[in-house]
Amino acid sequence: MQKMRVKRDESELKLFPKRTPILAEYGVQYLDFIEALKNKKPNTINRERTAINALGGLIGELRLRQINNAVVMRYMAARKKAGKSARSINLEVITLRNVLRHAKAEGHLNSIAINDVEWLHQEPKKKRLVSLEEIEHVCQAALKHLPDAGPMLADFLRLMAFSGGRWAETLRLKWADVDWEREQLTIGSDGLTKNREARVVDFNGQLKRHLRDMAKRKQPDSVYLFPSPRREGRDVPTVTLNMALRKAREKSKVTDFTCHLCRHFFISYCVMSGIDYMTIARWVGHKDGGILIGKVYGHLSNEHTQRQAQRVNFDLSGGNASLKSQ
Repeated sequence: MQKMRVKRDESELKLFPKRTPILAEYGVQYLDFIEALKNKKPNTINRERTAINALGGLIGELRLRQINNAVVMRYMAARKKAGKSARSINLEVITLRNVLRHAKAEGHLNSIAINDVEWLHQEPKKKRLVSLEEIEHVCQAALKHLPDAGPMLADFLRLMAFSGGRWAETLRLKWADVDWEREQLTIGSDGLTKNREARVVDFNGQLKRHLRDMAKRKQPDSVYLFPSPRREGRDVPTVTLNMALRKAREKSKVTDFTCHLCRHFFISYCVMSGIDYMTIARWVGHKDGGILIGKVYGHLSNEHTQRQAQRVNFDLSGGNASLKSQ
């Protein structure tokens, strides 16, 4: 008791209510908070809402203080048995941890009891390496069969392929982001990238030529590279080209083509061109200094060097090489 008095006098004694809110009710409060604060992207909020609904179905009646490692491990096992992927389950646990952290910040909890839970192992999806010919095939199908949206879609896919941009941040690009003097493209100047930081992509030959070509056809009444066709007096970018992409994909017969494959194409060919991982990471917005690129794309470098090794020729005279003792 004396020790507790000392802690109280030194403002180190923290008292918490005996009964904490139940998860289902507090999850709704948490969602209201992040929606009001708007410090997370709409897609993230929707993903967390889906996760909280899933959590509520199994452990929603538990009080926050009752949620510990054992509870979470049983939850993960039940979700896995129900056929959910490891990635989905891990995202649900991440959301649960966010809710508990919010509860701790509000004074409902003294500590979070699930920090030691191990993530489920998830095999990364192997992305097919699309070729430049396939990208052009989709672009040509868009130009041929989609007279309205086709030209914009073709420009968009080529720009992603030559810059490595993500689809949403590429659609929001402005002409002010193109620095012709320094030969650089700034992605995310609006602060809306995945990590909320802008980055600079140095021009490569294809990117420079493509931007020059696009500049010849830019719309004079818009600051955006991809202005919305339905601006109605407002200058806003196009939000999506999904419908046009589906039609172009169908017409081109490249049935598995996605916008993200263009980003994958850029990173893959940068690796095979011998660009160091740190530079590629800076171009595409990875904050790990190239670690992820090394893990996911490192095999491409090995395969490329092995293919190059087969081209080595020790007999430039055309006959059989021979070694003579000196």
